[in-house]
Amino acid sequence: MKNIYKIYWSKHALAELKEVYTYLETAWTFQELKNLALKIEKTISFISDNPELYPRIAKDNQVRRVVITKHNILYYRVYKQNIEIISFFTTSKNPNKLKL
Repeated sequence: MKNIYKIYWSKHALAELKEVYTYLETAWTFQELKNLALKIEKTISFISDNPELYPRIAKDNQVRRVVITKHNILYYRVYKQNIEIISFFTTSKNPNKLKL
């Protein structure tokens, strides 16, 4: 039987996701936005099924990094049977402002 983890979005990650979608609504078509949403859902499903699938950002760090698209990266950490999405980062932002 598969271990399925519960997914929780941090307030920070939700705010970043909203910011990205607000920006993309002006630059992308509805279909492109829909495709991004599907990629995010698929990736979260993979994480839920196998949270160690994606690499850690550092050996001694529990934070893992997932490239959703070449412009969007999701960061998460696992604790017990839970997965917390801590950041939905867009590469158009300054990487020095990334808060993990």
